[in-house]
Amino acid sequence: MALNPNFNQETIKGVLIDLDGTLLDHLSVISRCYEYAAEKMGYTAPTFEEVKRAIGGSMPVTTAKFFKPEHVEDAIGHWREHFEDIYLEDVHLMPGAMDLLINLQKLEIPAAVFTNKSGRHSRSVCESLGATPYLKFVLGTEDTEYRKPQPEFSQIALEKLGVDASQTIMIGDSPFDIQAATSVGMTSFTVPTGSHTKDELISSGSDRAFNNLKEIADQVFPDLCHT
Repeated sequence: MALNPNFNQETIKGVLIDLDGTLLDHLSVISRCYEYAAEKMGYTAPTFEEVKRAIGGSMPVTTAKFFKPEHVEDAIGHWREHFEDIYLEDVHLMPGAMDLLINLQKLEIPAAVFTNKSGRHSRSVCESLGATPYLKFVLGTEDTEYRKPQPEFSQIALEKLGVDASQTIMIGDSPFDIQAATSVGMTSFTVPTGSHTKDELISSGSDRAFNNLKEIADQVFPDLCHT
């Protein structure tokens, strides 16, 4: 697979990591919120797999896949109502997530969360899972007027990270993450632990696709003290 020509493993200075489907698994809660909204509005609830395949972009885009255009706004309202009650339930870090964060910290490479989930909820979830001490910041929607894959959002994340795009890796699980990276010249790494398969991510232009975060930790950011 051809890598981004800017990529040089020896000069990686920063890492941005997507949240849902990449760093953590929040899918059960997200699916339950769509079930709740559907019940409130008299719709047939989407299945867990349908929700899994739909997420990754903005909430209006995802919600429009399950509700008529005139009902999307109300559905989002119901979704958010239920999410506030349950968003810290049944959420856990993906396998290898802590390995990656610990290795990056030992290597003194700043890491941050860059997500289309609301920044407020993202920070709370990261805190509850013990990830916050390993992160320079958590940037999500509602923190700015932008969202992935808008290049303005990527540029804000890079400025906060304090690292040039050519020296930054974006790790994600969807084409939105790939686009967010390539729009500003970052290298995109992907994992098929969220909404898309490995083949789909490669076809979408991922610079390098791994099976999980543990592979990235071991192959790209190994703990040099134990190798």
